[in-house]
Amino acid sequence: KKVLQLKAEPLVEGMVLVGETVRGSGVIRAKIRATKRGRSYPRFGVGLHGISGYRLRVVPAQKSIEITKDEEVLLKKPFTWEDGAWTWVELEVAVSEDGSKAEIRGKVWPDSGKEPAEPLLTLEVEEDRFRGKAVIYGTAYSGTPILYDGVRVK
Repeated sequence: KKVLQLKAEPLVEGMVLVGETVRGSGVIRAKIRATKRGRSYPRFGVGLHGISGYRLRVVPAQKSIEITKDEEVLLKKPFTWEDGAWTWVELEVAVSEDGSKAEIRGKVWPDSGKEPAEPLLTLEVEEDRFRGKAVIYGTAYSGTPILYDGVRVK
């Protein structure tokens, strides 16, 4: 009956590294609850392969979800977020056998709904470094805390 809370102040992009180092393929999943205030929205998500690795983030202010790396948006898709509802966010990185490329897959869905059978975002990348810790993060632009629960790393 406990959750991890990212406080609203000071306004920073808060991050927590989770678990052991993930080498190669991996999955991170977390249930996240955030709220808006007025016209201000939070931003939150999960990532793999370290702080500068791949991330799946929910950006309610832009009504979108994104796959990013080093703050560069690699893929974006429209998504309608439910204010105040628990939201599942899952990022999977499936690395090829030779370790030179990967398929990045992202799913986001409300806790009250059904998990999508297929990823909402899929991106193929070529790289030679797929290792680092999993991460949960968020920015409380709305001035309200962000809550994290059910965090799992495989």
